[in-house]
Amino acid sequence: MAGRDMTESTSVSLDSERFQALAALVQSAEFPVTSEFITEFTMRHPAFQMVFAGATWGIIEWERSLGRPSSPQLSSGFLISHEAQQHKHYTSFDGVDHDDLVAIPVGAPVVWDGPNDHDHFRVSYLVFAPPEYAGIETIRTDLVSAPWTPPGGSGVLLVDPSEFTFKPDGSSHFLPRQIVFRLRIPEGGLVQVVTKV
Repeated sequence: MAGRDMTESTSVSLDSERFQALAALVQSAEFPVTSEFITEFTMRHPAFQMVFAGATWGIIEWERSLGRPSSPQLSSGFLISHEAQQHKHYTSFDGVDHDDLVAIPVGAPVVWDGPNDHDHFRVSYLVFAPPEYAGIETIRTDLVSAPWTPPGGSGVLLVDPSEFTFKPDGSSHFLPRQIVFRLRIPEGGLVQVVTKV
């Protein structure tokens, strides 16, 4: 994976320091990224400790037998949204001060294909929440309404879990692995969950 160009799959404008740190990590790492890897990486590159503070890492995985998005990039088959809560101070018409938490988008994650192996396809992603947010974040993953190849027959593809809500502690955070599966409803109405064909 060395030398991968991240510019095509970067869908959020990161400041240059964080983008350079991410590029260096991607070029030197064997994914999936783990807490052990981040610890070792930042020990070898102390300047990155603050850069990756508050970063959240995620990975989506599925059996190759389920097929893949028909788009050139696996990551194009998924829509990953990132929201964080921000304090909103205002005074109502009756003169009362309010301090509410409002969920606002904080930009799409950095998303890239892999790491794949003989049995699985994977999509990895990374999000940052700016420090001015209250610390409660929500990440949602949806499948894009587009065909997969080869077609997988009856049923619908789903991602489990499709949503995480969490409060980071300022260190790098690693989400549980998300699994793509096919939900089949055969004649008779009995639901069958298929993780591979």
